[in-house]
Amino acid sequence: MASEDENRPSRMNTDVPSTSGSTHYQKLHSEQVLVMGVPSDRPELGIYTATMQQNKEWTSNLRRNLELCHAAVTRQSAFCHLLQRTTSPETSYMFLLEKSIMDMAISGLSEGCVYGVVFRQGRLSYMRFFESGIFSGFFKSKGLDIMKQMLACDINDLFWENSFSSDDIKAAEEDYFKLLSKKRKKLPEPESKKLPSTGRRYSEILSENKNSIRKSLEHLLHHTQTNIFQENNIECLGVMVSVEKKKSYKDKQSANYFSASKYFDGTAFQAAFESHRTEGCMCQQVTFTDVFVPLEHPVSWDQQLQYISMFPNWHKWQHKTVSFSQWLSIPDTKGKYKPASLRNQVLYNFREGNMDNVYSVCSKYKNIALDQAQSASTFECLPESSTYGDIVPPASKRKRREPTRRLTIEELRTNIRTIDPQFSSDNIAEERSCYNKFKYAMIENGHVIWRRSAANVNIFTMNEVSMTTGLFQEDCYVHLTKTDIDNTTELFCSCGMYGILLQLATISIPQDNLDEVDLSDVKCCHMRFFNEFIIDHIPSLLNNSSRSENKVIEKLEATKDQINEPICRMPTASDKTLKFSVYCDDDKTCTFVHITDNSLSCQSGFCHAMYSSSKRKVQHLDKTETICPHLNQLKVHADKWMDLLVITADSSDSVYLSGDEDEEDVIPPALAATAAEDIKGHRFNEETGLWEYPSLSRHIPSQDGSFLLQQAIQLRHTFCDANFGRDIYGYIKAAPDGGYYELQPPNVPDMCNCGAGYAFPNGETIAVSHISTVYTRHGPVKHKIWYRRCLSGTRECDIGPGEKEAIHFLTRDTGAGDEIGWDFVDHVLNSYISFGSYCTIMNSLYKRVSHNSASFMSNNTFIAWFFSWISKFNLEYRQTCSICKFTPKMLAADGTKIGINIRHSTVVAIETPTNDFTVDPCHRRNERAFISFAQGDHDSNGKSQSRNHLLYLSKRVLGTLDSADEIPLEEETKRNDILLQHVDRGFQPLLNIFMRNGCCNRVLRKLAVLFTLLSSNHSISSIIPHRFVDDFQSILNLIRKNSNFDTNVINRVAKFSPEIRDVLFAVKNSDICSATLEFFDLLASRVKRLFSNCKEPDQINPQPGSYNPAKFGRAYYFTPHGNQLREIPKYTMDKISHNSTYDDEPARAEEKCNKKYPEVGRKGTTYLFLWFDPQHYGHCYGYHMIPGHEGRKDPACSAYAYMENAPEEIFYDFSCQLEEYCLNREPGFWKNTRFFHDTFHGFSHKCPPVYKSSRLMLLKKINTEICEQTNAFLQHIKYSARAMGMAKFNHYLQFFMHQWSQKKKQNFCKKCTLAFSYVG
Repeated sequence: MASEDENRPSRMNTDVPSTSGSTHYQKLHSEQVLVMGVPSDRPELGIYTATMQQNKEWTSNLRRNLELCHAAVTRQSAFCHLLQRTTSPETSYMFLLEKSIMDMAISGLSEGCVYGVVFRQGRLSYMRFFESGIFSGFFKSKGLDIMKQMLACDINDLFWENSFSSDDIKAAEEDYFKLLSKKRKKLPEPESKKLPSTGRRYSEILSENKNSIRKSLEHLLHHTQTNIFQENNIECLGVMVSVEKKKSYKDKQSANYFSASKYFDGTAFQAAFESHRTEGCMCQQVTFTDVFVPLEHPVSWDQQLQYISMFPNWHKWQHKTVSFSQWLSIPDTKGKYKPASLRNQVLYNFREGNMDNVYSVCSKYKNIALDQAQSASTFECLPESSTYGDIVPPASKRKRREPTRRLTIEELRTNIRTIDPQFSSDNIAEERSCYNKFKYAMIENGHVIWRRSAANVNIFTMNEVSMTTGLFQEDCYVHLTKTDIDNTTELFCSCGMYGILLQLATISIPQDNLDEVDLSDVKCCHMRFFNEFIIDHIPSLLNNSSRSENKVIEKLEATKDQINEPICRMPTASDKTLKFSVYCDDDKTCTFVHITDNSLSCQSGFCHAMYSSSKRKVQHLDKTETICPHLNQLKVHADKWMDLLVITADSSDSVYLSGDEDEEDVIPPALAATAAEDIKGHRFNEETGLWEYPSLSRHIPSQDGSFLLQQAIQLRHTFCDANFGRDIYGYIKAAPDGGYYELQPPNVPDMCNCGAGYAFPNGETIAVSHISTVYTRHGPVKHKIWYRRCLSGTRECDIGPGEKEAIHFLTRDTGAGDEIGWDFVDHVLNSYISFGSYCTIMNSLYKRVSHNSASFMSNNTFIAWFFSWISKFNLEYRQTCSICKFTPKMLAADGTKIGINIRHSTVVAIETPTNDFTVDPCHRRNERAFISFAQGDHDSNGKSQSRNHLLYLSKRVLGTLDSADEIPLEEETKRNDILLQHVDRGFQPLLNIFMRNGCCNRVLRKLAVLFTLLSSNHSISSIIPHRFVDDFQSILNLIRKNSNFDTNVINRVAKFSPEIRDVLFAVKNSDICSATLEFFDLLASRVKRLFSNCKEPDQINPQPGSYNPAKFGRAYYFTPHGNQLREIPKYTMDKISHNSTYDDEPARAEEKCNKKYPEVGRKGTTYLFLWFDPQHYGHCYGYHMIPGHEGRKDPACSAYAYMENAPEEIFYDFSCQLEEYCLNREPGFWKNTRFFHDTFHGFSHKCPPVYKSSRLMLLKKINTEICEQTNAFLQHIKYSARAMGMAKFNHYLQFFMHQWSQKKKQNFCKKCTLAFSYVG
């Protein structure tokens, strides 16, 4: 056993003088050199002398090193003889396996390959291994230590050898690509592009070829069990192979390969692979030139073995064709062939004592004399028995505050079951593999870039994961932000997965209580990756004292030049789209900007909401002044990206149509017959809330994709497979001579509805039959239908077939397979088809595959069949979001242009008063403003001027004031005095400080932002919502009592007003802190007084029978019964309002937001208004039809009439004026509601930014565009619906909205499951 000193890694003797490396470089480039002992000014003459000196040095070093490794060279010879006797090199499966693995490694098909095989004879063990790509250096750093422990052998009893060195892989790659290039040149251009694809070549080398990796491995394992091994007393201890496919993260199913047998513990090796892929190679890679570095005596056993493996072993470096007999360092048994590779030739000639041949073959491999072989580079020899641990201990984790409640992963699992009761851990992919797949993709192919580094904020970019497929995205990115506040570290990620996880985590937590919950355990894959590889290394990276302990840190070190750079280009697969990570000093954030088709688009939702110009053409960028800050950064730093862009000829701005223009009103001819009449025979059951249409079938149709439906469709296929042809009418024949397919009734029950029963005492039953046409996808089929009739002869008790056969019968004459119904549903969900169009398609299909005389149902028959079919599902449409139930906290609303002809409508406008009670406004717009006045106030003009002056002062501080608008100092002083007179006394101290610039610029700017909001005549409750007043005042009291309060106290204010939060942070511990606290306390008290004596909503009084969509054109699902809860009173404000857009106009013209509501008169079509849940998967909470035009009345009146309590957040495309409408009529009902614009319309508004949800962190992930998404879907049913009557339209709408909501729910469940699988 080697001693401990012998086991330590040895290094070169740096004291030995050498003329190589830098000395050699100086000789060749100095002004004078010695040539044959004589100084000369011609440096090129010194080459010959230097070459002679080098030749002498490298040959002596090589000879000495081989002599020091004589024991290992001898053992290698014994190993070769062993292989020659047992594995038959002429047909060696081991060499075939090594060749296939090399082919996989060099052809660009894999990220890396690793292989090992171990033999034992007596007490000696022999091992060959190979490693490439991500596995390079694995055996040196970890694998050999594992094998020594598993084999439990003496360290000197294990001989190991690397089959191919890194030099061999490079040489083989060069040969491969030269051969591939020649092959392509010989082929014509079209055929050269048809060479096997990457996926096909990977499969061939791995498993399909005759000598593939799998087959060679199977043959080798089988061969080691033959008698020849037993005769030579040799045992194969195992074989291990692992192949990591190139970019395997793109495959939904893993295409990687791993196999381990016997002594190769698969679990231990796979764990070691994961660690190695994470940390990278801990040993310095060596090359052929290192064999000439003199070894330091004594040389340990492992160092001798490592020295042998340093020699290249590529067998084809001299000859194109080499037999397996030449793969050993000994001649073949017949003496015909000698070793082929450099390693084997060196070892063979050294053992034979022929050093001249050793020097010759080494010189032939590489021109050593003129190569800087013996430069200052060294290699670290492998320790005899050691494992590599952390060189620098990881930094200690930052201490987090004690949470009130800590959310666990088990609660996430419970919350998923709330959405999907069928969820179980068995339904998801293996939890660990999802994150590991992402982790390795990030380490090996991902991009981790440090973008922002400040005192308490660090921002990084990483690759995104698709929430549709769950696969790693190569050119899609996210920003991960790490924020340090006191001793708390908070992470936020812009990825979709984190948004889904936050929704899952907060399902059962009220929005206002989120601050009390510690969500630190809710981590997306990016957060897990950051915590595992980056967070502990940030201090050392900042101090430039880090060591590259893993590949991720190497990537960060390589991109440190991008820290705090305004623009960083992100790698993309195509040059047609350029992506940049842009840092902006204005808002201290990073966001992505994309350039496609010469158009720049900022990806920030905040910029879309706050700026009307987050998109611009490249040609117009320098001409634009008002753009979002991120586009402005690109404008300022155009030199960093403009040269990457190719400007196209078309430089005109794109014009986007909103889709609100009326299309041509064409009623499909197929529906013209039914348009004039309401549906005969329909009945909406008010008691059950279900639709009922007459049909012969009474069973529930089969569900789409069910096993029953699949069986029935396959049975119908046999009708065509029988090939009996069609009759003259196009019906599929049941036999060559005609006849009918017969359908038998199911087993009859003992008793019928009338009580007569079905069976006589002797067991006989009454059977009746008739002939019916059943329509299938292949054509019409005549069936003989048998029924069981009860003993009283009542037809209502008849029991017939259809359920097992998945057929729905409309009448005795007409039926159709359930697949026809689902086929039409698919067409509607994915196209703009109408009933008439579908019948035309089916008629064409019948004539194409069946017979020219074959025809589908008539349009009217198909309409009747479809409505009776969907009614038999007995669907309860009064369903809610499975998370929010009947009390959603957030709702989005919008109107859409879909409806029926006004002549067929009996709808009454929802705002129509239903009682004689009159409601006067408690207060109006100007009374709710910061500088307030009542209607008819004699000084209203003066107070309006004071508002304008407050805005003037704010603009001047913010630097947005036009120089032409500046006023003289005397006039400003006069206006300041008037402004102070128009506000309450408690507001005056802070306003006075602001007017005379009595604080630092930072505080002034924060106050200017706040006063800009207060200068309008919008309600102060939009800045401090009523439901947050008590909490806000308690926060102010905490700040008064303790100047050293926890900053998390102030952060609670950001839930409703980031502007106030910023002011409180700015004035903390300053002289104006008390004046600021008094100002905010008084402002909060005013909000409380505003709603203290206002009208409360009427008591809930459900009106039975009011849930009847066929009669009223309304269907809301905020209660289980769906009935109207309150009556609509008469509002005096409706008569005195300024117009349908405003009750009272905004204070300034530049704040007047407008919305053009579509009128119904010109085309004579009703409209539709809908409510949605934007927080989760977009469930539709119902709708009502609009007989006139959409307006603020629709969301206000529908919510008041059908909701028990108003939602906490409303998203509407005209929320700034909806708030005024609601507070003027029912302030008690709406006092706890905040109003926001949806992102789609928010950028076009001029009102204060308090109505933009993107300013609040908790609302950033809300899908406020769910209304527009659903509107786009509703256009699919627009053409069919227009010609319907009231009942059919409502039933049709409810059915397809139900299908749409179910589809959205399924997609949401899929995303939740995918996100949960990454949590682990």
